[in-house]
Amino acid sequence: MMDLPTDIALQFENELLTFEREKQMPYITSIERHGIERGIEQGIEQGIEQGIERGELVGQIRVYQRLSGQQEQPREQLISQTVEALQTQLIQLQQSFDSSDKN
Repeated sequence: MMDLPTDIALQFENELLTFEREKQMPYITSIERHGIERGIEQGIEQGIEQGIERGELVGQIRVYQRLSGQQEQPREQLISQTVEALQTQLIQLQQSFDSSDKN
């Protein structure tokens, strides 16, 4: 990396800001671009993982609802819930099923 003298660095910064305003697009360095791409990739991966987890929870909830004779909630209604809410619902169904199974 090159360290510019202060006066040249200020001139460059001013020219860059002028260019960005004229083109209405900020300059993005290759490092920033790489960071953005990496963030997008991580977001996609997390979304896929959460989708898989949510799908598995929905499937398990529906199985417990069938086994316990409860009316199944519509899939769309379940999918719209948070993972935490689905986990809580599954735990409640499991506990209810286990306690009714012992009777």
